[in-house]
Amino acid sequence: MKRRPANLPRPFTLIEAIALFTVLAVLSAVVISRGFGGRPSLEMEAALLRSNLRYAQTRAMSDTGSSWSVAITATGYTLQRDGAASTLPWPGSNSAAHVLAPGVGITAGTGSLAYDPWGNPGPADRSITLSAAGRTSTVTVAGVTGFIE
Repeated sequence: MKRRPANLPRPFTLIEAIALFTVLAVLSAVVISRGFGGRPSLEMEAALLRSNLRYAQTRAMSDTGSSWSVAITATGYTLQRDGAASTLPWPGSNSAAHVLAPGVGITAGTGSLAYDPWGNPGPADRSITLSAAGRTSTVTVAGVTGFIE
């Protein structure tokens, strides 16, 4: 077997190559999850709004002794119980008020969205439009059924 000259660099071992690719994969996942530039995540805020509207609807159907609604403003929204800010926070939060990420705003659909004890938000559809950096995302609450898309 021929010996390698001493002045040549030693090649990577298989373990070193696997470690390198693992580190690169983790770094890539972090960069991708942050959105390549820290832009406000319009899609994340729209998904969170949908989830929180479903939560308010569920509260209305499970606590029929109270009236539940969501007060929507240009910069966020608040869970309300009997017309005042709820003492219950949004899921995964410590507050009943949610402030949108910087750069994200609600441009249409502000006001109060109230649910009856059957989860009915009223007879008409309600559209809430979020916008950021020239992009928009619309969350629609169907009248009567309360289906959120």
